[in-house]
Amino acid sequence: MGQHSKYSFEMKLDAVTKYLEGSCSTESIARSLGTNGTRIVEWVTLYQSLGIEGLKTTPKLRVYSAETKCCCRLPFRQRNIKGNPEKVWNPLR
Repeated sequence: MGQHSKYSFEMKLDAVTKYLEGSCSTESIARSLGTNGTRIVEWVTLYQSLGIEGLKTTPKLRVYSAETKCCCRLPFRQRNIKGNPEKVWNPLR
């Protein structure tokens, strides 16, 4: 999956399609989008290796529940606390 991007999935797919059809060069596509040819080549490579899913963007920030956060942090904190691991704060207790 792709990362969060200022270029929408539709823009990327359109750019890749134009390039693969041979109707435009990477440089002309890049100029029209305000980026560089390397970015277009990256999208083409993602499309060829991962298919259409490779061009999709994902949210940059993820929201985790308190339980998930606690389950992930607690073992980490217990490994890093010298002495009594019972002093680790756990909101689920």
